Amino acid sequence: MEVARTCKEKYGYVAKDLGKEFKKYDEKKKTDDGKYVLSNKFKKLVHKPSNGGKPVEIDVGYERFLGPEMFFHPEFIHQDWKSPLDEIIDNSIQACPMDYRRRLYQNIVLSGGSTLFDGFDVKLGKLVQSRVNNRLNAYKNITGVESQSIPVEV
Repeated sequence: MEVARTCKEKYGYVAKDLGKEFKKYDEKKKTDDGKYVLSNKFKKLVHKPSNGGKPVEIDVGYERFLGPEMFFHPEFIHQDWKSPLDEIIDNSIQACPMDYRRRLYQNIVLSGGSTLFDGFDVKLGKLVQSRVNNRLNAYKNITGVESQSIPVEV
């Protein structure tokens, strides 16, 4: 567990676009001696066991961005988990009285733990904003009445 936590805290981040991120990691660059090496996105973690054992080198690659992705695509982890975090937040706000919803969308607060990944707040904000915009567009298409936009702040 200590190794996983260290990898997560030291190297983890949220990818803006999964497809592009995979491409970045899969790029091979030609060195001066004519050999091809993988992208410099891969990192090495040297783990020194607390019991004084021999240090172990671990290559950390795709895990850097795939770990945090479980919050946005839980089906990657288990087929029975289908609700991403943005959907859960949106459903929770929609379950509140209508008078409070606008203020709740403008005050989504993240606190510690895995929410500290670089880019987590930005991606979550975009996904929740997309859900809100889709709902407002559907309302406009049904009624013909344009609603005032609701900004999402994370």
